Amino acid sequence: MEFLVKMLFTSPFKKLLISFISVIFFVEILVRIFPIYYFDKPEKFLITYIKNKVESGNLSYKMIILGDSRSMSLKPNIPYVFNFSLPAMGTRYYKFFVKKYIKYNLKPKAILFAGSPTLVHSGKGSPLVDSKLIPYVNPDMTLKEYLYKRSIYRIMNLRFNEIFNAEQINQEFMWEFFSHRFLFLFSTFEISEIYRGPEWFFIVSQSIPLNFKTFKHRDAILNLFNLETYRFVDNHYGTELCPCSRILEKQCQTSPSNFQDNWIMQQYIEKNQGNYNISDRIPKQKLLEWEARKPEVIEQQRGIANFIPEFDFSTNQEFIHYLHQNQILYIYITIPFPDYFQEGHYIKSFFKEYESFLNQFPNARIFKFREEYYSRDLYSDQVHLNCYGAEKLNFEFQNFLLPEILKYVDQRYKELYEK
Repeated sequence: MEFLVKMLFTSPFKKLLISFISVIFFVEILVRIFPIYYFDKPEKFLITYIKNKVESGNLSYKMIILGDSRSMSLKPNIPYVFNFSLPAMGTRYYKFFVKKYIKYNLKPKAILFAGSPTLVHSGKGSPLVDSKLIPYVNPDMTLKEYLYKRSIYRIMNLRFNEIFNAEQINQEFMWEFFSHRFLFLFSTFEISEIYRGPEWFFIVSQSIPLNFKTFKHRDAILNLFNLETYRFVDNHYGTELCPCSRILEKQCQTSPSNFQDNWIMQQYIEKNQGNYNISDRIPKQKLLEWEARKPEVIEQQRGIANFIPEFDFSTNQEFIHYLHQNQILYIYITIPFPDYFQEGHYIKSFFKEYESFLNQFPNARIFKFREEYYSRDLYSDQVHLNCYGAEKLNFEFQNFLLPEILKYVDQRYKELYEK
C-alpha cells in the first residue's frame, strides 16, 4: 500500500519531465504521419523526395540515369527513363543506390551513368570522417591501421597536420554542406554496409540520431513557425512563361517559401522525368559575381584541363560487376565540358584509358555527344550548364544520343541476358 502511494505521488520535476517526453513523443508521431519534409530546406527536400520515390515500390523504368549535379540537366523526355542524378554523392554511393532501387522496384535493363570522370577514376574517393581525422584515415582502412597512423605515424611525422590544414578546412565545409546527401538517402543499416573502419564509426554515429524524425526534420519543424514559409508568390518556373530569356526574372526564381519552392521543384521533376537544371536556381546577383570572376575561374579550370591524374577504376569496376551479376547494362556518357578543356590533356587521356578499361566488360559501353565541348558562354560557373546550355544539351540528347542508346540497350540486353 505504501509503495502504491509513492507511485501515485509525482514530484513537480517528474511531472515536467513526463510532460516534456510526452510532447516530444507526440510530435515524433505527427512528423512521421505528415509530410513535414515539404517545409525542409530544398537540398534536404530533394534527397527525401528521391528516397521516398525509390521506396514507393511501384517504379518500372527501363533505364535510370545516375550522375552528379552536372547530369541533373539531362531531360529524358521518355516515360520509361528517369534521371536520378544527385549532387556531390561521391564515388561509392552508386552501387548501393542501385541495390536499394532494385530492392523495391522492377529491375531496369540499363544504368546510364552520366557522372563526371572524377566519379569514375578516383577509386573510393576521399574518406568521410570528422575533418580533424582526414590526415589519418583512408577509405576502408582497418581499426589497427588507423590506430597506427593516429599514434606512431603521427609522432614520426610532426609536420603532418600542418600540411593538411587547408584540406581539413575544405573537408569540414564539404561535410557540413553535403552530409545530408548520404544521411537522408540511406538508413543506418544501409549506411553500415557501405563503410568500414573509422568511416563506419563516424557516419553511423551521425546517422543514428536521424532515426528520430523530429531531429532529422528539425529545420522543417522550425520553418513551421517562420512567416516566410506561408508567403507564397506568383511563380511560373517550369512553364512557358519562364523560357531561358526570362529565367532571372522574379517570377521564375526560387520562392522565399520553402514549402512552395519544394512543391514547384517536385512538380517540375516529375513532369520532366527527373531533370532539374540547378543553375536555374542561382540568383541574378550571384551570377553577376561569377561573371566578374570568370577569367580567374577559367585559368583555374585550364590547370585541371591539363592535369592527368592517376586513374583508379577499381570502385567503378566493382559497380559494373555488381550490375552484370544483376543482369543490368552499364552505359557511360559525360556532360560536355567547356571549350577550353579541348586544349588540355585530361579529357582525352581519361577516355583513352577508360575505353580500354571497359573493353573487358560485356555489359559496358561508352556513348559520346556529337559535341563533346560547348562554348564557355553556356556555363554558369564553368562547371554547370546554364539554361541555354541545358537546352542545347537536351536537344542533342533527346534527338540523337538517347535513341541510339535505347536501341543498343534492347539489342545488347537480348544478346547477354535473354538467351
